[in-house]
Amino acid sequence: MDGETVTLVASGYPWKCPDCQHENYLAYAVRFAACEGCGESFEMEALVHNIGASSPKKLVLTPASYSFVCPQCGQLTYLTSAVKTVTCKHCKAILDATGLRHRLTLRDGNPVGEAKGSQSND
Repeated sequence: MDGETVTLVASGYPWKCPDCQHENYLAYAVRFAACEGCGESFEMEALVHNIGASSPKKLVLTPASYSFVCPQCGQLTYLTSAVKTVTCKHCKAILDATGLRHRLTLRDGNPVGEAKGSQSND
């Protein structure tokens, strides 16, 4: 490894409506969401980096992907899962992933808030 570290930023949150089973997708983490299939509203119970159990009207959001900015070349790289070691697809730098963050909201396509969530690299 090159000794540098990065934080993985989660993005894209797929979720299935427990009432109608419609597959929904959120671009960023929110506290409440309505199902596009039946219109029922749900409170998000937790932001986690692993799959957890949900109660009937509260859902657990699990990210669809992660990204990081390489500290060596400055390029953005996307990953399909959280891992402990990442390789930049542009400059091939090998980096330790030392943290995980959730994307909370977007402004002009850029994240304006991030939050730590339950961490699991399993």
